[in-house]
Amino acid sequence: MLRGELIYKIHVKGETREGPRLKIKSVKFDAITAIEGIGIDVKTRKIAKKVIKTNKKKRFLWPKYYTEEAVANDVATLQELYYRRGFLDSKVRAKLEPNMPAEEPKKDTSVVITFEVKQGPLCKVDKIDFKFIDAEQRNAGHQYFNQETLREMLRLKQDQTYRERMAEMDVERLIKFYRERGFINAKVEHRPIVGVLEEIRVPVDEARVPVEFEIT
Repeated sequence: MLRGELIYKIHVKGETREGPRLKIKSVKFDAITAIEGIGIDVKTRKIAKKVIKTNKKKRFLWPKYYTEEAVANDVATLQELYYRRGFLDSKVRAKLEPNMPAEEPKKDTSVVITFEVKQGPLCKVDKIDFKFIDAEQRNAGHQYFNQETLREMLRLKQDQTYRERMAEMDVERLIKFYRERGFINAKVEHRPIVGVLEEIRVPVDEARVPVEFEIT
């Protein structure tokens, strides 16, 4: 069966039937603020509209049909986009209008797909810490280099907006630094400590998160 032909199953008089295809009438993108007065990141919103693969037309103006897989992929893509641009607490969902019918619809049923994004606060780097792990995966591994020396190597700085790609480049930079000095098995991982976002009780447009680099 071709992708998009089987969209969902419905139950009619105790039987499970395959529903007909749902034609995409239009695709909308709504960026939602947590509270009035907190602005939408316009640049990220423009990029988000371009990365969505779900649309209403294929090439040569043939209609396009809804599939859960394609929409789920777009949701994941949008979630990653916002995360990598510093919105670490963003939430994305896709909504069908009208909702999935409870009864078997007629052929050529059309739906509007709306991607809703709650971007959350833009996260900035509060502080940068290093965690040293020894070969037995125990904390407090030997610290061969001063932490301040390591911080100076990083492109990611305190008070800057957190950028995932920048942190990834810093990981590569630290690995190279250690391996050039004889630590050929050195490994580096990084993580923003997003747990602090759970402590925020009221919506804000910016938040600060610590970033940790773990060196083994």
